[in-house]
Amino acid sequence: MLHALFEYANEGIIVSDKNGKIVIANPTAEKQFGFEVEVLIGKSIEDLIPESVSNDQVKHEQEKFASQHPRAMGKGIDLFGHRKDQTVFPVEMSVSIFKTTEGEYLMYFIVDITERKKQELEIKRAQEEIIQLNIDLEKRVIERTKELDDANIELARTKAEVMQSFNKEKELNELKSRFVTTASHEFRTPLATILSSVSLIGKYNEPGDEDKRKKHINRIKLSVTHLTEILNNFLSLGKLEEGIVRNNPEPMILDQFIKSLIDDNRTLEKEEQEVNYKHIKGDTAIQLDKYLFHSILLNLISNAIKYSPEHKPIQITTEIVNQKLTLYVIDQGMGIPATDQENLFERFFRAKNVENIQGTGLGLNIVKKYAELMNAEIIIESTEGVGTTFQIEFILT
Repeated sequence: MLHALFEYANEGIIVSDKNGKIVIANPTAEKQFGFEVEVLIGKSIEDLIPESVSNDQVKHEQEKFASQHPRAMGKGIDLFGHRKDQTVFPVEMSVSIFKTTEGEYLMYFIVDITERKKQELEIKRAQEEIIQLNIDLEKRVIERTKELDDANIELARTKAEVMQSFNKEKELNELKSRFVTTASHEFRTPLATILSSVSLIGKYNEPGDEDKRKKHINRIKLSVTHLTEILNNFLSLGKLEEGIVRNNPEPMILDQFIKSLIDDNRTLEKEEQEVNYKHIKGDTAIQLDKYLFHSILLNLISNAIKYSPEHKPIQITTEIVNQKLTLYVIDQGMGIPATDQENLFERFFRAKNVENIQGTGLGLNIVKKYAELMNAEIIIESTEGVGTTFQIEFILT
């Protein structure tokens, strides 16, 4: 049993004499460092530490831990292993001492933490991006507040103007508060999902755990995609507020453009839920603003997937007749209550039957604004519990 534990342990195990000369190593250590066991025997443990880590540090650790209970080596510093091919990799190393009739020996337990370091770096980058976003949002709030203060001074000339300014400021403050609340809530959920999945992935390192690891990797991908969608909507909202969005038609091949968009966002689809596309008729070589059209279609597809159950397909259809492009996005989802349809395109509005589903209430507002910029008309047909059809008609030039 002891032999099996040594041979099949997931950790690298190296045993050296009290002078640091290796006397035995298990197969995992052999794979980690790229040396055959026969080559490792007789080497110094210091040979496995690259030049970037002081040999004195290793000796100090050996002396320090040789007289103590087993514990982590190099606590507070980054340790790296040195492979046969001269590459290095981050490790966690612990050391303990044991005695036999043949003398004293040091046993090193080595864990390759390359993937953990990569995941920590990805999380750190995501956190830095969120921090930077918060800083940018705060700057914009400060700038907008200053603009409002200047406007209040100008409007203070008459009572009517003062009241008008007051009401406008109140409305914008409520919008800002709702914006911050929505942003904080929407960022928190996918970030929590990413952190929990990253933590769990580290536990599924046994053979046969591939499906579990794949499940959590997919959760991370979906969360990152959702974060990207939120950021894009907030950025689009900011551009609309600043009035810098313009309709700039350019040549495009419609069917190729839509197919590429669908393929790029397959990760959004639920189990056995597929987005299908069909062009009915008309020459697909047209002119449209690619950015605005991409944002409109992506928001509609994302909503169709989000509010439709598994196993229910989403159908995208286009047709071009008499210089008019008609786009249909059809789902078999929960539908929109009739009483909510007239408010559907309002900023932050969410229908009463989707309040428990994650969302910012900005997507359709942006779709409406972009459609107006493109002189397009939106028609909705929806029945609660049956599904929804979005029909958008674009006049081509």
